[in-house]
Amino acid sequence: MLNFIQQSTVGDLSLQDLSQRTAMLVLLCSGQRTQTLAQLTADNVVLSDEKCVFSIGGLLKTSRPGHVQDKLVLKSFESNKSICVVNYVREYRSRRDIMNLPQGTGNNNFFVSHRPPHKPETASTIARWVLG
Repeated sequence: MLNFIQQSTVGDLSLQDLSQRTAMLVLLCSGQRTQTLAQLTADNVVLSDEKCVFSIGGLLKTSRPGHVQDKLVLKSFESNKSICVVNYVREYRSRRDIMNLPQGTGNNNFFVSHRPPHKPETASTIARWVLG
């Protein structure tokens, strides 16, 4: 999978390919479920050269009283920038920010559909992205 991802430049990808590859890299780097990706919020993403930090917007399957994961930290892969999750997240976020997102609830989700009206993606859709 990583060999396939590094064959193209992150800036040259279509929004659909960028969405799928970003989701795949986040899953590979974090070891999380697709449910976690569907809960990531775009409002509080902190990006630096070394890492990106996401806020998780809801409860996860593994949540229980006293053990709630509220942040997801992904570190940069300095030795190979072509498969660095931080680079993909940065590019996806910049493209997401210029989308004409519909007003209403749920528009703070990080992963949104690549076709208008750009609604938040569900865990099952993200799972299809990484399997397809």
